[in-house]
Amino acid sequence: MITEQTSAKLASENAFGPVYEEVKFFVSPNGSDKNEGTAEQPFKTLEKAVEAAGAVIEKGLTKPLTVYLHGGEYNMSGIVFTDKDSGTKEYPVTYKAVGDGEVILNGGKIIKGADFKKPDRETLERLNPDARDRIFVCDLLKQGLTREMIGEVYAIGVASLASKYNDGTVGKNRGVYLNGSRLNLARYPNTGYLKTGSIEDPGETREESPRPKGPTFSITSSLADKIKSWKTVKDVWAFGYFNFDWAEDSNPIAAVDTEKNTIKLAHASSYGIKSDRDFYIFNVLEELDCEGEYYIDRENMLLYVYVPENISDFSVSISVFQGSLISGEISNAVFEGLTLMGVCENGIKLSGNNVNIRNCIVRNVEGVGIEIDGMYNSTYGCEVAYVGRGGIRLTHGPRGDYENLTPCGNAIENCNIHNFADVFRTYNYGAWVGGVGAKIIHNEIYDCPHAAIAYYGNDILVAYNYVHDAVYESADAGALYVGGSWSCYGNLIKFNKFENIGKEGISKDFAATGVYFDDGMSGQTAYGNIIINAAGNGFLIGGGRDVTIENNVVIDCKYTVFYDDRIRDIYHKKGKAGIQPWIDEMCRFPFRSELWKERYPKSFDTTFDESECESERFPANPARSIICNNIFMGANRGKMPMSDSIPNYSTIENNLDQYERPEDLFKEGTFEIRDDIDIPFKFETIPVNEIGRYKTE
Repeated sequence: MITEQTSAKLASENAFGPVYEEVKFFVSPNGSDKNEGTAEQPFKTLEKAVEAAGAVIEKGLTKPLTVYLHGGEYNMSGIVFTDKDSGTKEYPVTYKAVGDGEVILNGGKIIKGADFKKPDRETLERLNPDARDRIFVCDLLKQGLTREMIGEVYAIGVASLASKYNDGTVGKNRGVYLNGSRLNLARYPNTGYLKTGSIEDPGETREESPRPKGPTFSITSSLADKIKSWKTVKDVWAFGYFNFDWAEDSNPIAAVDTEKNTIKLAHASSYGIKSDRDFYIFNVLEELDCEGEYYIDRENMLLYVYVPENISDFSVSISVFQGSLISGEISNAVFEGLTLMGVCENGIKLSGNNVNIRNCIVRNVEGVGIEIDGMYNSTYGCEVAYVGRGGIRLTHGPRGDYENLTPCGNAIENCNIHNFADVFRTYNYGAWVGGVGAKIIHNEIYDCPHAAIAYYGNDILVAYNYVHDAVYESADAGALYVGGSWSCYGNLIKFNKFENIGKEGISKDFAATGVYFDDGMSGQTAYGNIIINAAGNGFLIGGGRDVTIENNVVIDCKYTVFYDDRIRDIYHKKGKAGIQPWIDEMCRFPFRSELWKERYPKSFDTTFDESECESERFPANPARSIICNNIFMGANRGKMPMSDSIPNYSTIENNLDQYERPEDLFKEGTFEIRDDIDIPFKFETIPVNEIGRYKTE
């Protein structure tokens, strides 16, 4: 309990003498919550420090307040802030590392390698002989973990319908990590996918039944033989893209018929199932045979891990706490230099204004790394890695202040975001902002199965980001992906580099795109970007209007720019009813207001009058877009497929495709035109050395 007398004392002095510049509290793993929180007598827990800070805040801040955390590990079950914990604009509240070692806020359990031993003989006989020497087991009960704390295997994926079944498959999966890297439940095959065979029974879809019947599909005889070698198929699951490569699903296996060579899934999949689709089987002890895998025998509470031969000293961490580590409502606050890990939801999930997350690390969590709703919030210099969902998400309410177009002031800046969407594979972005005037700038984003950047709103700036090795598990997606709006005008994609996007052969119909404006997305500008080695398109415009693609360089992509008229096509096939979802979305915005007329005159100049259905003002038509002054290189540099209607409505001109290699046109190591070459339009040099995180000495 912080008394009035103690509070006053702590607010005025500490071990260093009188404090005039700020109120200070100290926390150390070696401290005690019976202490007064001074440098010489620090608290032991962050919870106690928050309580002490609250006592000072309640009396009114007259100077900044800082809680300093000494290096070490703090095991905790989450901090929930309230507005009473907020600072003021003049005097913010700060939680920061002292600088004497890494400050780890851990909601999980760390198990040392010394607590693992070799499995018993019966278990060893179930394992691959080549893997037996590398598999170790730990008794979780002896580590103080209960069955409830470990949980079950729970369904994941945007196509999952597990919520329709009362079978215990909806919940929060725990993550398991070896020396900080995520482990996967033992699976077959170890990499890549199997293919669904013929569909023996398609089952039902989400609309057809409260508990739709799961499908049955055929498998190869070799897979059937593999399954025969397993002791049981109880609690064995399948993960797959059972219809679309952007809609994943994990599904309990209800039955395997190794005579007829079929698998029946317990759940229907949201979009149904097709033959020749990707899947694998997981949660199989016998398949614990390679680096990066684990298995939990929940009946006996035994954790098995495969430890690579090159690792002699290891520890295993398990995400245990089922909430977010830092959550609640707080404003005018700074969190600096902290490492957060070990929870089943987000590392940080806050609402409030003027929250600044600086130089923090969020890793080994099952939700989003950092998520904040409000205005003037920012993340700077943070690393987010090995998270189950997205990296960093900053929002301003569901839509922001679209009526007044007031900038929200939110920014994701200078962050290192990688190995995200580890569990929920699609539509979980590395950086996502929503509202008006938000920024995603100077970040490096990489190693993700689906899209890296997305946004929703107006006047958003995405600039100087380096995005690479993205969309490696999907095809109909982009490194930057947005779609479905006729109203999100004013957004600028400028001076970014997108490299190594997608992989060949994932889909027969699609391949990954660098910048993807999907399903009618309109009012976007992409200027001065570099796109290298996208498996599909450099840019894709999916039927939108008022899109500008200018001064970009596209190298070694299957197509440079792909532009279709899908919304116009929908209108001509289905009439106005077909485009009603886009009309409804647009009408939720005040695009007829005088402010919108001034800011976005093209959006204002729109009509839904079907007598003008061939006019450029009718929004289903791909009108008034500009694709000009771009440089296309590589073997496919001349390929720019477009629907026949595009040239009738939009301008495509002055795009240079005569040079195959960058060195043929640009100065060495730059994207500046060589002095000895003249091109037929003005091209602004792309500042490639400024792209990515800020350079430090």
